[in-house]
Amino acid sequence: MNLVLFPELRPYLEAVFVAAEPGTEAVITRYREDSNLRTQLRRIIQRAGLTPWPRITHNLRASRSTELAAEHPAHVAAAWLGHSTLVAQKHYWTVTDDDFDRATKAAPKGGAVSGALSA
Repeated sequence: MNLVLFPELRPYLEAVFVAAEPGTEAVITRYREDSNLRTQLRRIIQRAGLTPWPRITHNLRASRSTELAAEHPAHVAAAWLGHSTLVAQKHYWTVTDDDFDRATKAAPKGGAVSGALSA
């Protein structure tokens, strides 16, 4: 399987690479073994003065899965995250505010008057 590096991540990973000591192999050097990343993420969120949301890691995965499915074919988005389209549809994909915004800002067709409803 090919490694996918999303463009949004590239600047952050490049900055870490440039700042790393020669010979460094890992980007994440803390919490690599015997650690609960969810707990660490919750602490970081709280230190930032924010309220952690429930199911942090699931919600992060679902958000990214939904974003990818909006931009790429469903089978591709699901494969990148390592699950089937059925699993993605059941557990991850959701309708977003952007979906509603795009739907309500669509140009009327056939000369329809905006806001007019027929009886």
